[in-house]
Amino acid sequence: MNTTHTKIPQILKRVGEDVIFDGHMWLEITNTTDGKIYIKDYKSQQYQGVSAYSQKGGGWTGELDYKPFPAEIENLISNNRIESAHKKIDTAEMFLGEGYKDMVFNTPGFCNIRVAYELDSLSEFDMDCGLEGNFKDVGISYKVRSGSLGFVQNNGDIFYEYG
Repeated sequence: MNTTHTKIPQILKRVGEDVIFDGHMWLEITNTTDGKIYIKDYKSQQYQGVSAYSQKGGGWTGELDYKPFPAEIENLISNNRIESAHKKIDTAEMFLGEGYKDMVFNTPGFCNIRVAYELDSLSEFDMDCGLEGNFKDVGISYKVRSGSLGFVQNNGDIFYEYG
């Protein structure tokens, strides 16, 4: 329950022709003036009901725990998942239009696609929108993170639903 994945075969699982991603992705924003870190992800309440461990009445505090994968794995996963997400966006928008983006931003389970959209919105500011970047003129930097997402329980245990 309180353990996370640390090896590629645990995170990227081959099922027939498909590769299943058992992890989470989010955007980490750092205020370069005061060093505070903010996580850009789904709102906590959007996760309610995702699993038995995300039930407010069942022991979930409403808090989430973010634990990045080891650095070498995180970089490999982030590059792979963002590239894959951009391909899905291009195909899905062709058929579903803006409704697809709304679904991605409001339905947990599309974390890598959500992060790809977030990176696209950063490019609107004509900034380098790779997996890491700085907005020196406004005092922030950002980094795409991949790792485990856990639900903090009333007894202190953390159940990692993703990763």
